[in-house]
Parts: sequence; C-alpha cells; structure tokens
Amino acid sequence: LRPVVVIGVLIGALLPYVFGAMTMLSVNKAAQEMMHEVRRQFHENPAILTDPEQKPDYNRCVAISCQSALKEMLLPGVLAIFAPLVMGFIFGSHCLVGMLLGAIASGYLLGVMMSNTGGAWDNAKKWIEAGSFSIKDIVQGK
Repeated sequence: LRPVVVIGVLIGALLPYVFGAMTMLSVNKAAQEMMHEVRRQFHENPAILTDPEQKPDYNRCVAISCQSALKEMLLPGVLAIFAPLVMGFIFGSHCLVGMLLGAIASGYLLGVMMSNTGGAWDNAKKWIEAGSFSIKDIVQGK
C-alpha cells in the first residue's frame, strides 16, 4: 500500500463531512436571514398576526430563499468539483483513487447516519405536535 493512496483515502474520508458541514452552515445562514425578514414584517405590520386580510410579503421570503441557496451553495459545489481535480493533477492517479474510495465509503456511512437522524427528528416533531410531550413524561421516563 503506497503512502500516497493512504493520504488520498484519509482526505477522501474527510470530504463528505466537510461538505456536510458547509451545507449545514449555509442552511443556518439562510434560516437566519429568513427569520430577520419575518421579524421585520411582523414589526412593521403587527396586523399580519391577527387580521386574515393582511398578507405578509411572501415574495421577499422566496427571494431570500432563492438568493441564499444560490450564493451559499457555491463553495460546497466548488469543493465537490475541484477536490478530485486537485488531487489527481497534484498527487497523481493513485492518490485520486484513494480519495474517491475514502469519499465513497465515508459518504455512504454519513448518508445512512443523516437519514436515520432526520427520521428521528421527524418522529420527535410529530410526537410533540400530537401533544405527547410534557415535563411529567420526561421526569417519569416515558
């Protein structure tokens, strides 16, 4: 086993986690922008909360979402495109194969873990929405 292959495997195993962290930070930034806009609309027009005739500015929220999606996903996209190119041209084909193997193995495990975590969050949300959540249940261990 060549050292350059091991380096490729280690860097490749790291890439899905870096990509996932970058996308989660991007979603956080977009959500923060959306929260500020909604709060601004509530502050400027409090009747939105009580009067069904008053409509919020949905177009502004959609624009924030679209702009943020395009702007924030640029860096993760660059990572996904240029990481294999840089590894292949600088360190050679053996390192590139190691990186791809590491990324596939690590990415598969990360995908399964995130999928299960998402399902658990969704189930918890539904459980709370159904009214099953109370401090008494937590204390009794239910």
